[in-house]
Amino acid sequence: MYDVIAGSNFYNAFAVECEDLAAFGTGPNICYEDDKDIIRFYTPTVGEYYLSNDSTGRIDGLYRLFVMTVSQMVGFFGVEKCPADVQELWREKGNNLEVERMVAHAIEPNFEVEGFGKLPGNFTWREVYWTYGSNAGTPLSIRGFVDQPFTAARWSTQSNDAYGRSVGMEVLPDIMGLQVMARRKAEAVEKQVRPPLIGAMELKNKPSSTLPGNLTYVSDVKNGGIRPIYEVNPDLAAMSADILAYQQRIQKGFFNDLFLMLENQPTADRMTAYEVAQKLQEKLQVLGPVIESLISESLKPKLKRIFSIMKRKGMIDPVPDS
Repeated sequence: MYDVIAGSNFYNAFAVECEDLAAFGTGPNICYEDDKDIIRFYTPTVGEYYLSNDSTGRIDGLYRLFVMTVSQMVGFFGVEKCPADVQELWREKGNNLEVERMVAHAIEPNFEVEGFGKLPGNFTWREVYWTYGSNAGTPLSIRGFVDQPFTAARWSTQSNDAYGRSVGMEVLPDIMGLQVMARRKAEAVEKQVRPPLIGAMELKNKPSSTLPGNLTYVSDVKNGGIRPIYEVNPDLAAMSADILAYQQRIQKGFFNDLFLMLENQPTADRMTAYEVAQKLQEKLQVLGPVIESLISESLKPKLKRIFSIMKRKGMIDPVPDS
């Protein structure tokens, strides 16, 4: 299993999932069988997916609206499954291969649906792809899964919320304040270097320049010419200190001090092994609930899914009778 995971895009996809988990509170991931790497992971981005909860608070449905190019649709579903307009674009080739279509995607329990029934077989999950807004009579793809093909990790949840709450939500005011302060500081520096100017009327429609080394001619040097409308003298040191305070609050909100505990430790302040152990214990106490959620909602289901795929492919030895 280590070899299969290392040979796939698991670690890259899991890193993106963890980033989404911290920033947005929710990190879904889809695991498919792959002809080349055995397993392949897909990470939906924020804004394109919807989640649903079952009665126990577990995620039991993933629904998406996203775009695919004609080339991607043919490669993923096969040309014969695509609608007529996509098939025509595929035959014409050229730039038509990059034309985008909106695709809808649903993964849900294989329950009875009026007018459709239930996907035959011992499948516990059903997946359907179709071209969104199209009047095509058949879906792009419909298939079943014995094990759950997706996971959805959440930072923390309350009540029956399907989506998690994140530290990114907690520090959002500081992030917005930091952006404003950085913009204001850049504006202040620019006004010092390139201040708003006032010029004599005689310069209107005549050559003038504020570039270094250039010369502008005026009849009255003392009273004419070009000069700043007002003097700008911002306290850049105070603005830099304010920006640093914003950055430190954001870093602390994202638990940088815990994740990079040893790296941020000054070299001169050497710690004993006992102190290191206590700091790691403190980290686990603070981040323990998040780690538990990540293991139960993401890693365990992923490992079960990978094991199941490998077993069906004959890559896992049969279980001995003992």
